[in-house]
Amino acid sequence: MEANEKEFIENFEKHSDKLFRHAYMRLSNRDRALELVQESFMKTWDYIRGGKEVKIFSAFIYRTLNNLIIDEYRKHKTY
Repeated sequence: MEANEKEFIENFEKHSDKLFRHAYMRLSNRDRALELVQESFMKTWDYIRGGKEVKIFSAFIYRTLNNLIIDEYRKHKTY
C-alpha cells in the first residue's frame, strides 16, 4: 500500500461521518447524501492519483462535497 493510499484511507475514516451528516442536513435524503459523500471521495482520490497535491484534505473534501450539493440543487431547481 502506497503512502498516498494509506493517508487517504485514514482521512476517509476520520472525515466520512462528518461529511455524511453535513450532506444529510443539506439534502434531507439519506441515500443521496451517502452517494454524494462517496462521489466526493472518489473525485478526491482521482485528483490525488492524477499526481496533484492536496495540502489540506478536510478543506478539499468539504469543497468537493459542497460543489456536488450545489449541483444537486441546480438539478432539482424549478422555474
